[in-house]
Amino acid sequence: MPDPVVDVLEKQDWRNWHGTRGVGGQVARLYTPHNAWDDGSVTPGKEFAPGLAALQQIVRRAEDDRRRVRAAGAGWSLSAAPFVSDYLVNTLRLSSSFVGFATPALVEEAMRASSSRLVFAQCGVQIKSLNTFLEARGLALPTSGASNGQTIVGAMSTGTHGSAHDVGAIQDFILGLHVVAEGGKHYWIERPGRPTMTRDFADFLGAELRRDEELFLAAVVGFGSFGLVHAVMFEAEPLYLLELWIKQCDYDDVLEVACTRDFSRFALKFPSQTPYHFEVVINPYRRRRGEQGAFLRVMYKRPLSGPVPSPPPTDGSSILSRDLVSIAGLFSDAFAGAVPGILQNQLLQSVPPTDPQTVIATPGIHFGDSQPTNGGTSLELGIPLDRTLDALSAIFSVTDQHTFGAPVALRYVKGSDATLAFTCHAPTTCTIEMPGIDSASARAAHPLLFEAVAGRGIPVTYHWGQQGRYDNASIVAGYGAARVGRWLDARRAFLSPEGRRMFSNDLLDSCGLSA
Repeated sequence: MPDPVVDVLEKQDWRNWHGTRGVGGQVARLYTPHNAWDDGSVTPGKEFAPGLAALQQIVRRAEDDRRRVRAAGAGWSLSAAPFVSDYLVNTLRLSSSFVGFATPALVEEAMRASSSRLVFAQCGVQIKSLNTFLEARGLALPTSGASNGQTIVGAMSTGTHGSAHDVGAIQDFILGLHVVAEGGKHYWIERPGRPTMTRDFADFLGAELRRDEELFLAAVVGFGSFGLVHAVMFEAEPLYLLELWIKQCDYDDVLEVACTRDFSRFALKFPSQTPYHFEVVINPYRRRRGEQGAFLRVMYKRPLSGPVPSPPPTDGSSILSRDLVSIAGLFSDAFAGAVPGILQNQLLQSVPPTDPQTVIATPGIHFGDSQPTNGGTSLELGIPLDRTLDALSAIFSVTDQHTFGAPVALRYVKGSDATLAFTCHAPTTCTIEMPGIDSASARAAHPLLFEAVAGRGIPVTYHWGQQGRYDNASIVAGYGAARVGRWLDARRAFLSPEGRRMFSNDLLDSCGLSA
């Protein structure tokens, strides 16, 4: 048998894509597996086979060497969730995907009607590639994050979300997981209540079929803790369009709709229609009447009829729905008095008002590339919708005393049943994101923000791919002891003590989740 091609670098310095301070460091060994055999042979119909074999080989080596091992994907996370200093796997070369199954025996009968839209995506496939791949076939992702550089598995594993109220976050449309665990043994994991692929498909992969509700719900937002996720399965939607409308207004005018999501409280572009995506972005230093420090970003889902519209022209410096983290690179620790005005100018570029016009484009165009920030950071909280006003009050009590360059962005996501999804607050989670430069002022303010929100008795969770309060007491307070216990029980049932140690890292240790 040929060996899979794997690049190996010893004692390498690894940093995340944004260059966030404190995220990354030296790794004992950096692996980059490829979908290629060393003798140049191919595996027809299984282009992913060499990459799968490589992940198995890497796990076995980590076991033999008693090292921890994790997958890093695109390095998009602004937290240390993917990082480990032992063996780190760069999965970006594992980018095989295919859509549709012509063999009915591979798909459960209940799913065969939509088998042409089932997508198998390897762990290194980036959202931007999926958008292009699917659009060419008249399909689209059900939802995505605000940018597109993440891998599908990295985005899923950390709970990345959009603001699609009827979909949820990325993990909520995943149907199956292919996980390489101890000994290089691999598993196809599904929910028993929604079986998608048959045992014949698991045999095609060479995997053991596991239909286990608790295991699936724990592993789908497992931030690398159940093994190396090789691939996922999901059902794509027919390609649709999003009609974007952005309005700039005063903070007081948007406060009620931001805290209740009651659209009757604000005159939207299409008052009788429920938005697909609803977001409120606030300059915390421009909250007075007449300062126009709030921006509504609203998208309406439209069916595609006729040809796909051409992308709208841009000025080259902005993106239609620019990831707000991108503005972080435009700040510094300069004179605090300049921050409110700088932030307002950057929001006008990043969330440019369109009112009264709208902009229609595909999801792949709307949710475009982030820009490297050379030191950006971000925190993101998940709270129950009915505690939004309390959370904003707590946040502003800090920003009024500690000026730093970060907006306050609110989005709204259907509560997830994934066990440790930070969007777990049902029926609707309000997510509050504050992206900015990784500066001394931001590092001083973040703990104060966490304390202010938690101190009001708000059950707060933290986006696993961003900065958060990652200690056991905070995790239990946010999710509840029962939910944390379910996640731990599922992991203990799936992995031995040695396996749990191997797939842990410092962040997991600090959260009390590695035992």
